[in-house]
Amino acid sequence: MGYIFENEIETIMNTVRTRTIGESDSIELRAVLNADIHPAIKAYFKNEVERTLREERKEESRSKRFPYPLPEIASLQRQIDLILVNRYEFDHIDFEILLDQAVHFQFNYLCRPRWTLQNFVFEDQRRVSAANVLRKLRYCVDYPYLSRVLKRYINERGLVEFTYEEFRALIKKIDSAVTQKHSPKELGSLMQEMLSFVVAGIPDSSNLISGPSLPINAAIVFFEDKEMLNIMSSLEHERDSKGIHQVSIDQLGKMIQIILEREGRDEEFTLRTEEDVPEAKPFIDEAPQPVESPAPVLVESPEPQGEPMKALEKAWAGSSQTPTVGRKPKRKRKPKGKDFFSFFTPQEQKFFTKSLFGKDEAVFHSVLERLSETIDWDAAAVVLDSIFIENNIDPYAEDAIQLTDMIYDCFYPSSHQEGEDIVS
Repeated sequence: MGYIFENEIETIMNTVRTRTIGESDSIELRAVLNADIHPAIKAYFKNEVERTLREERKEESRSKRFPYPLPEIASLQRQIDLILVNRYEFDHIDFEILLDQAVHFQFNYLCRPRWTLQNFVFEDQRRVSAANVLRKLRYCVDYPYLSRVLKRYINERGLVEFTYEEFRALIKKIDSAVTQKHSPKELGSLMQEMLSFVVAGIPDSSNLISGPSLPINAAIVFFEDKEMLNIMSSLEHERDSKGIHQVSIDQLGKMIQIILEREGRDEEFTLRTEEDVPEAKPFIDEAPQPVESPAPVLVESPEPQGEPMKALEKAWAGSSQTPTVGRKPKRKRKPKGKDFFSFFTPQEQKFFTKSLFGKDEAVFHSVLERLSETIDWDAAAVVLDSIFIENNIDPYAEDAIQLTDMIYDCFYPSSHQEGEDIVS
């Protein structure tokens, strides 16, 4: 995306340098993770360090006489790995190389999520393991519905492997199911995550005279990736005939509304092409590969609201699910304003304090205070995912998912209603 965001890329990289390594010769990963930079850049750095550690582990020689698989040893090994990863040290050259890769990758993913995911996950292969898919998804912070639904799909169906065609069709179906639930104005807001990434890289965004905006070419590429060719063509016309090169999110929403009204599809629209997702079945000719839990993902995005997101999440959640011991069934209830202390019962506060925050009530109370200051789900998602990385919590662990769902339900209590299954 360098040809579209050339100036923005340089600005973001300069801002990240200033807030991290500066003029130092080196920097540890933990300093990068604690810096005031966009969560996507943190995620990229962290996952690259974890990949480096995995590669080094492959070269280790371990005697079978030592009981490495014992649970207590495995638990200690995970703690050691966590320390090793957080204390990993980048020299200035390595930091610059990784920063350049992280920023370019993020812009590609924000502009062309489908294309980027397909190429990033498969590279030059025709088949990849489900474990590898999950590892690659850790790099993808924004558009979290893609990661959440893919992980649910893999786990519910016990998948071991994907073909390129299966993965491509599934990504399209998930993405289309979400976008088709949006109004014309909401379609423009899908690019808010891209705008947030650009603004996060500006040292002082308050100096923006005309407000934050994006290159219209980015919007053109974005809707081409989603196969909304009518919107893509109309935006190209606006650019070429009227000389429009920058648009705000609000302007983009109004333009899309006019485009769809012109076509008589202001209330409902469809994509130009449509494919069914092939029935994906587990591969039984080889032993299942271990599926690693994704690392903390930092979300700063307007997720699909209400029924669209819950419909996706419930797509594979049927009666075959195994009940989880010690969990309480969700129930309808409304919080008292923004008071999360009242939203969670004392028993639930005790449960999450013990299961996620090491029995430290002060930490969990500070979490509730931070969440109580948020005004909507978008803000709460940012706070929640920052909390996960600060406390080294796996956001896909069962207890973390339950906490996330309850926070979501606070802002969208109607999400308990049944939604239509989108992927089958």
